Amino acid sequence: MIELDGLTKRYRARTAVDDLTVQVLPGRVTGFLGPNGSGKTTTMRCVLGLTRPTAGTATVLGVPYAELAQPMRRVGALIDPRARHPGRTAHDHLRALAQSNALSRDRVAEVVDLVGLGAVAHERVRGFSLGMAQRLGIAVALLGDPDVLLFDEPVNGLDPDGIRWVRHLLRELAAEGRTVLVSSHLMSEMQDTADHLVVLGRGRLLADVPMAELLGSGAAVRVRTPRPRLLAPALQRAGGQVQLEPDGALTVRGLVADRIGDVAFATGLPVHELTRLTISLEAAYYALTGDDVEYRAGER
Repeated sequence: MIELDGLTKRYRARTAVDDLTVQVLPGRVTGFLGPNGSGKTTTMRCVLGLTRPTAGTATVLGVPYAELAQPMRRVGALIDPRARHPGRTAHDHLRALAQSNALSRDRVAEVVDLVGLGAVAHERVRGFSLGMAQRLGIAVALLGDPDVLLFDEPVNGLDPDGIRWVRHLLRELAAEGRTVLVSSHLMSEMQDTADHLVVLGRGRLLADVPMAELLGSGAAVRVRTPRPRLLAPALQRAGGQVQLEPDGALTVRGLVADRIGDVAFATGLPVHELTRLTISLEAAYYALTGDDVEYRAGER
């Protein structure tokens, strides 16, 4: 588990992280969202002991990172994929880290194979593309087979197959009971990957909420009937908020689909469609951060 308690980091007049209190729990993928400059990377650096907080605490597995014995076996992180010596090969980079943390050579071979770098493991990393560098950074994070993992924008530079691979990897790691915290600017990918969201805005906590709950907060039901102007008042009397759409369909909030069907049946009106709609993560995110964006409903 990662626990932040009143975490604050100021750089002179600028506050990067502002009184952040959050628990990142094991067994689920926690998505870390916020615009550039919202404090995500600074928060991760505080967790890893790379940045000293101005106030508050950041602990991992119950203690500050610096107090962990053999930290690479407990915590893995990808913060900067360029954090490696350009003259080394990928294999040598991983082997040096393994030796310094008393990890076996067999583990180096395992993670090289896991991240798909076998064909280039003995090439110097200065020639790596961003996608290859990301895979190497993920290999480093996994090297100690840790309980807690932090990934800052792990899919940058990856092709669609690579993005899909990272999504499955994160879900598998969480399913094994590990704590997984991941940031990404790709809203659609986060929506398909994360179980829980922590949303920051200007360093402050805007939301700490399950993904399903956040998307469900804008849920509605699309209803098609040959007599929408007769069904609409009945749904309103049942407690629904009803909007007549240009194509003649009704968008209903405040009533679940089963209840809408019951009301239609009681009034003797046929129903040709009942489709549950949710807002996209992008729309929910911009609603939280206060930016103007058009809501886009999608069938889920």
